[in-house]
Amino acid sequence: HVVCCIKIMMKMREVVLVVVGLLLIPTALMAQDIAVEGTVKVGSSPRGIAMTPDGSKSYVPDIGTGSIYVVDNLTQSVRKILAVGGGRGARNPAISPDGRYVVVLAPPDAVVIIDTATDNIVGKIFVPMPPSNVTFSTDGTTMLMYILTATSYNYLSKIDMATFAIVAQIPMPKTILTNGFVLTPDNRYALSTSAWSSDPVNSLTIVDVQTMQMVAQVPVGRTPVSVALSSSSWWRVPYLRATCAAAGSSLYEG
Repeated sequence: HVVCCIKIMMKMREVVLVVVGLLLIPTALMAQDIAVEGTVKVGSSPRGIAMTPDGSKSYVPDIGTGSIYVVDNLTQSVRKILAVGGGRGARNPAISPDGRYVVVLAPPDAVVIIDTATDNIVGKIFVPMPPSNVTFSTDGTTMLMYILTATSYNYLSKIDMATFAIVAQIPMPKTILTNGFVLTPDNRYALSTSAWSSDPVNSLTIVDVQTMQMVAQVPVGRTPVSVALSSSSWWRVPYLRATCAAAGSSLYEG
């Protein structure tokens, strides 16, 4: 298994994409605009990728070895390998908006935090059940983590990135699928989809991040799996505008 370094030439600009596995290329791109520049060996089962804002490095977790491969995008080589442990390997990396930290899920019970300046593990957050996904506030000071559990509810945890400590946690509607999860640009609300949940069934759950209180649950059809925010300035007014994707190729906007 490898990381592919692909350069796309568009309108006098060079855009370098580093991908793992399947790459979906927009049909508007022509074949002559795309060139594979090299490949980098990264373990046996890479799962996900995160790139620093300046594009110099990529972080690729590997389920097979439970390691994180730090890839130098310029030299197309592995700079460092970090062992994170976890009985189910490492997966689903995310990078803070300021590029300071990379967070990697290490099931069944941990989240690993890497300092991108040193490429060392500087923190580990232990949770009772496997985390599903994470997202950051725009200033990088807060991280939200969605945790799947075997109980009647899942949980949303709020982490202070200065101390790597969970400062608040609330129960969320149960979902059996990987949920869509976003934070509004003003850092006020977290939006999460709940597929096949029971309270209510198949909903978009809205949480006030400041108070860590659930403020609304909106039914959104059958089996919602992702959510995206509009690019307009909707967050300046007292209502939310989001689009959810559900099974059966349906979109719900509200």
